[in-house]
Amino acid sequence: MWIVENVYSGNRPFNEEFTDKGETQQWIGRMGSVIAKQWKPIYESGDPNINRMVNEGLEKRDLEGIMLPRVSIDEYLPADADSDNIVLAFFIKGVPEAVIPFRDFLQQCNGVMDVDYGDSDTIVNTSVVYAELDRENFEIKDLRDIMIQVAMLSGLSPNDFTITFPHTSKKFPFSLKLVNMYFQSRTKKDNLRAQEKARRAAEKDKQKELNKMQTANQDEEMRGGDGQHGEGTEDKTNAETEANESTIRRMVGLMISEDK
Repeated sequence: MWIVENVYSGNRPFNEEFTDKGETQQWIGRMGSVIAKQWKPIYESGDPNINRMVNEGLEKRDLEGIMLPRVSIDEYLPADADSDNIVLAFFIKGVPEAVIPFRDFLQQCNGVMDVDYGDSDTIVNTSVVYAELDRENFEIKDLRDIMIQVAMLSGLSPNDFTITFPHTSKKFPFSLKLVNMYFQSRTKKDNLRAQEKARRAAEKDKQKELNKMQTANQDEEMRGGDGQHGEGTEDKTNAETEANESTIRRMVGLMISEDK
């Protein structure tokens, strides 16, 4: 949760609790420009280490043991699917609160245009943090600097990471030379074709899930199920729908190796 703290004294006299930093900041802003300067949003949880990371930013080794040693390039669609942005994806396991300071960190990195995050649809109990870079103005040194800093936060070396690409299911040891070869092999036409293919695949997956939902609902109606069992079926269906919508928005499989 987020609360309000006095900038000078550290006092927390208000009982209000908020769900995110933006909502907290809006509440503070209603005090007026002069008084609002005396207050700031503070993240508060039962873990003092998480509190420090969120409120003060990340330090060396803060993500040790929770940052998975893998990075994905172009396997996820940009937030604007019509754009041609590069999408880097990092994976944080078991501590969803850590995505907030990691997102803030990535937003300050050279070359990064936008950062977003969400739950992984393929790895259990894992959050994905997406960083978008402009493909036309991309410089390999920006990725080098990002990986050096991410490795420091994770207590790792860049060489400890594996990297995955959309045109193969294999994992490779992280290598800037390999990344450079990948980018040189991709044209804008390849990117647009791959994104369109990903959208078509996601739509097919969505239709399959809708068919499953419809079959499940029909079976439930035939059983005349009400009460606890029926509620459980409904909850599961809603969860599947939400996961599937996430797939349509962000995900996956930008394949370049399709027949031309």
